[in-house]
Parts: sequence; C-alpha cells; structure tokens
Amino acid sequence: MCSLSSNVPLLSIVIPTKNRYETLFPTLEAILGNISDGRLEIVVQDNSDDPSLANAYFSDRPDPRIRYSYMAGLLSIVDNTEAALARANGEYVTFIGDDDFVSPQILEFVQDFSERGIVAAIYPPAYYWWKSVKFSDLSRFHQPGAFWYPLEVSASECTIATAQELVNVLEQGAVSLFDLPRVYHGIVHRSVLHGIKAKSGRFVNGASPDMALAVAVSLVIESHVKVNTPLTVYGASKNSGGGWTASKTHFGKISEQSHLPQWTKDHWNENLPPIWSEHTIYPQTAMEVMSALGQTCSLNFAAFYASMMINEPHLRGFVMPFAARFLRRHPQRLILFLMIATKKMFGRLRRAFRSRVSGLPFKLSFFDSPDDCMRHMFRGASSSQE
Repeated sequence: MCSLSSNVPLLSIVIPTKNRYETLFPTLEAILGNISDGRLEIVVQDNSDDPSLANAYFSDRPDPRIRYSYMAGLLSIVDNTEAALARANGEYVTFIGDDDFVSPQILEFVQDFSERGIVAAIYPPAYYWWKSVKFSDLSRFHQPGAFWYPLEVSASECTIATAQELVNVLEQGAVSLFDLPRVYHGIVHRSVLHGIKAKSGRFVNGASPDMALAVAVSLVIESHVKVNTPLTVYGASKNSGGGWTASKTHFGKISEQSHLPQWTKDHWNENLPPIWSEHTIYPQTAMEVMSALGQTCSLNFAAFYASMMINEPHLRGFVMPFAARFLRRHPQRLILFLMIATKKMFGRLRRAFRSRVSGLPFKLSFFDSPDDCMRHMFRGASSSQE
C-alpha cells in the first residue's frame, strides 16, 4: 500500500451525474449536513445538458469538501465514471450514484481499514426508495419513502478469498456482484485503482462501471473483508435504474442505449440477448474486463439463462431463442440449466412470500428524504453505543 501525506483526504466519495439535480442536491445536503469530518471529499463529475443550476448551487454553498467538475458533450456512463475516479484524491475511494448516500459512521470504519492495512471492504446493503418512485406492484416493503436497514447488524467481519469469489460469480453467470470487492457501494484503497490502470490503461474497462470495477479489483488483490454494517445506501429514484426496475421499465435494445460505449454495442457477445438489463450488462462487462486485463473468462451461460428466465420473466421472449440455441449446441448443460432454474424459481417464490407476508430481513422505516434517513442512522448508532 502506498504511503500518503497527511493532507490527503481519508475518503473520496465519487459521484458521476447527468441531468439529475433533483436527487444530486438533496444527496449532497444529506451527506455534508450529517458528516462534519474534514477528512472527506466528494468528487462530483457532471455531464448534464445544462450545468447552470449546478453552477448556481455550488456558488451559493461553498464547501471545501466538494470538488465539482463539468464536462460538456455526450459521454457514456463509463467515460463519466472514468473522469470522476481520475479526480479522486482520497486514501480510499467509494463510488455512489447521485441518488445514493452514506452512513454517518463511514469515516470511522475507513479509519480502521487504514490502520489495519485493509485494501478493500464490502458490507450488506441498505436501500432507500425515494418518494418519487412509481411502483408497478405495491407491497409492504415496496413503497415510496421506504428505507430498508438490515436486521442482522453487528461488529463481526470475515475475510474473503477474492479469486475464489470471482470464480463463484462467473459460475453463477455473473448476473450479480455477490461478494466481489467493489468500488461502487464498496471501499477500495486508491492504490488498487491505480494498479488496475497500470495494467489496462483505464480504471473502467467494461460497459457497467459497478461490475467492471468489481471484476478488475478482483484481479489485482488477494483478499478483502466483509463487515456486517451498511456503510452506504442504495437509493432508487424515479429516473434511476432502481426506479425503472420498480416500474418494470428497466430494459431496452442495446443499440438504443445512449449511455453505453460504442465499443460494447459493436462487440456484444453473441450468446447474450441484445437487450439492456442488469442481467445482461453484468456478464457482458465481466467478459470485457477480463479480456482487457489479459484473463480468460469462463462464464456459465447455463446459469445466466436460468437466472434471466426466472428473475426477468418480462424478457423471456428475448431470452428463449438464445437459451435454446445454446442448449442445442451444449446438450450436456441442459440438466444443469433445469436444476438452476428450479432452484431460482423456489428462491423467487420464497422472496415474494417474505416480502408480502413474513417480511424481508430488513428493518422497515419510512422517510421523506436521504437527510431523514441519515439522521435516523446516526440516532440508531448513538443508541447502540450507550
């Protein structure tokens, strides 16, 4: 781990943004209003069509912890994230969306990571559904303003063998980050990011920045830790991926996704349906990153198709021809496909039952804003220490 001078921030919170000031500004207000520690910097990388609102906002609220930059022109989310990461000065880096926020205790944990020489840490998620979200199916947990905080929170942690976790993710079709180390809603030492860039020339080497960074980090470190306390919060607002998922509109033709790099559109893997969704962009990204870093990617396509068929039923019409073609070419994978699909079906039914009847493993609260959530988290941490 590289040695850093005392004037380097302990943590950089990196926020790429585009045309979503309605969530960016409340997010910044919440973080800055609930964390007074000067060892924090927030790197905002803006690619909005018109930055005049941002210029006025930052002029009226001078805070040395905010480092705002604007880049005009059409940028992919990859290039906007790349530019944001390049401006991070902190000893550690976390990357969140413009509708996400952090725990008021995050710097206490990062200080501990620094003292113990931990290069990467992950944690269980907490979630906040902004009041603007429109749900296609309302339930007890799926409502505007819902804040999910894990029930099982403790001081425990475990060490994960990073290479083995990457093998596990690829074996499951790379449809989720699972327990990979990550920069997006994870904590990574900045030297790790520069190690990735030294090998590949970039920080972000795939179409989905969150999966791209997770796979890349996995290829340059040996182990990472998982702590049992949420340090950041996934937000879902009306115009975000989470909000589109809630309304079941989070998909579309790859060729029509303006936020994707052209290289990805031109080199889309023939085994993946050319449809944008989290389930397709993650395996595509994993393959792109491993190629960029000179690694062979052994992706389990049987698991990928099974997961898509069960977890994204609205896309089955697009997936079926690709799954059928793959299984005709690899008939020995049919039994595995059926086994995985059956397991995932029972898992989906169990989650639906828990959501509607017995409850998900989260403490459920309702708040009007990220600021309210952070104040609640601070009060919870304070009471637990008494």
